Amino acid sequence: MSKFVDNVVVYIAGFVVRSLNFKLFCDICIEALQSECMHDDVYRNNFNLLVQKDRGGLITPSADVITVCKTAEFCIRSAVNPAQKLMIGNHVSATLVNAVLMQLIGMHRRFQLSG
Repeated sequence: MSKFVDNVVVYIAGFVVRSLNFKLFCDICIEALQSECMHDDVYRNNFNLLVQKDRGGLITPSADVITVCKTAEFCIRSAVNPAQKLMIGNHVSATLVNAVLMQLIGMHRRFQLSG
């Protein structure tokens, strides 16, 4: 993905966290979704849009939320690919959720094997 797409995904991840804040009642869960400082983050190069648009009200998503959102973006782009369209079928959201989960599970296993 391009740097522009990465920045947009981080911006959208902040919106996702803001939306979840209204639905979650666990303070620990809410804190896990947010990051205190965007400059110490793994994705610090992808916060340019967030910094530019922030007037004090935007939420900085955690690295985990960004990873999930970037994986979802990758899976959506793969599903929109003409070669993959036939594999989606009628259950689009369930197929995309499954694809994201499979990517994230594979990512977790790679980290365990290398670490």
